[in-house]
Amino acid sequence: MKCVVLPVIWLMAATMLLLSDPAQAGNRVLFLAPAASKSHTNFFLGVAKALVDNGDEVTMVMPFSRGKKFVREVVLPVDINDLIPKNIITSGRTAPMQLFTKSPTYCANALATEEAQAVLKENYDVVMLTVFVSDCFLPAIYQMGVPYIMVSPAGLMGPWFSVAGNPQFTSFIPDVMFSSSENIDISHGLPFFNRMVGTLSSLATYALMNFYLISSMESALRSKDLYPANTPSLHELRHNSSLFLLNSIRSMESVAQPYVPTVIHAGGIHLHDSNPLSADLEEWVQGAGEDGFIFFSMGSAITPSDMPEEFRKMLVKVFGSLKQRVLWKWDLETMEDLPSNVRIGKWLPQQDILGHTKLRVFITHGGLHSTMEAIHHGTPVIGLPVMGDQYLNLKESVSQGWGRIIDWNIDEDTLKQVLDDVINSKTMRGEAQRISTFLQDQIKPPSEVATYWVSYVVRHNGAKHLRCPAIKMPWWKLYNVDVWTTVIAVQLLCIYLFCKMMATCFRCCCRRTKKKVE
Repeated sequence: MKCVVLPVIWLMAATMLLLSDPAQAGNRVLFLAPAASKSHTNFFLGVAKALVDNGDEVTMVMPFSRGKKFVREVVLPVDINDLIPKNIITSGRTAPMQLFTKSPTYCANALATEEAQAVLKENYDVVMLTVFVSDCFLPAIYQMGVPYIMVSPAGLMGPWFSVAGNPQFTSFIPDVMFSSSENIDISHGLPFFNRMVGTLSSLATYALMNFYLISSMESALRSKDLYPANTPSLHELRHNSSLFLLNSIRSMESVAQPYVPTVIHAGGIHLHDSNPLSADLEEWVQGAGEDGFIFFSMGSAITPSDMPEEFRKMLVKVFGSLKQRVLWKWDLETMEDLPSNVRIGKWLPQQDILGHTKLRVFITHGGLHSTMEAIHHGTPVIGLPVMGDQYLNLKESVSQGWGRIIDWNIDEDTLKQVLDDVINSKTMRGEAQRISTFLQDQIKPPSEVATYWVSYVVRHNGAKHLRCPAIKMPWWKLYNVDVWTTVIAVQLLCIYLFCKMMATCFRCCCRRTKKKVE
């Protein structure tokens, strides 16, 4: 009997092995985020969770631990605070320039760590690399011989248009760095001044990125003997990505714009419905009664206690005069002169709070994750922007009718008026809830979009057939500068020749007329 059964079992096992689809096996994914902030990792971990749920194995390299059990965490012994200005509130728009000067050394030091070197020697099917201060890992990825995917914690902006091979139109896409709170109608493109500022800003960031940052980063790698021989330049390597994965929802972008096939939108992957609050916090919220409560948070990258003392005292005075209770994310254990209706907390479950029925308004710095979460839960916002894309995020909320913007020079009476207007505006809450339906009306969940395209890259060995030729073209060729220059030159030459011919004919006619008169 055994002589019959065993061969049958072996035959069935062999048949199943032959018929099994290797593409269905989980991929081994290396996710490199050596300079990620905590807010950035919300999106990165959302992508990682989707991949794990899809059957993939994910190893995530970060400068700190998030304590997530679904991924294998590799923590680099580097201090992310070396990159970020101590006080972002006061440094504001100058913070990105400080990052430029510190990035090459930071990235090279991160790559040189034993932890990074060890994980890069392992075998993977695909590498996911964040766009933020991580280009120095590209030579090592090149040596691994696997495709890589760039991941942005925001939308496509600045110097990453060229990295993604996507044309950039400063004629109608507002500049992130120099955007103001002014509301401009762009239905027919940007005004001349804004187009000029956007174009010059784009050229400046492109030059800084390509002629300073990348060159400095390559020099730092070579000085530490971290640049393998026979490896292309960093300028070439950074234009070889298979995909560019964005934390953006295409149907909700403030300006509709064209994208190449390799730019994939997976924004909102970290969003979830609100969960019940802890018993203690829920009791405090319910104690607000029908007046409800206000939630104030400046995100994870900004230290609240860094705000000017005069501004803090003004907030305390205004909050203390309100009928509503105020839940305030604060980085210290205590706060002097804290009103009885205000509660502070070092960590607060933001999405659970934003979805609470008694929340009346969310006061935020306007970071992408915070505004996206506010939209998801249909909550009106009052924005207090500090830097970067926060201005554009909040301008969008204002233009759509569910947000207001204040600045650090606001006075007590104006702040009270703004709070009163937003809290009592049924129109703003209605608009917030209406926009929320747009966010949730997607053809596929972002988790499915991300996992499909990551697997697609692995299945098709980097999916190079999707890449747009623009990624290898110089700007003057991409935008036909040489063609238009030739056309204009030919037109000017034709005009010149025509004028010369007319002048010659005129002189001939004048001579004949003169002879006849004589």
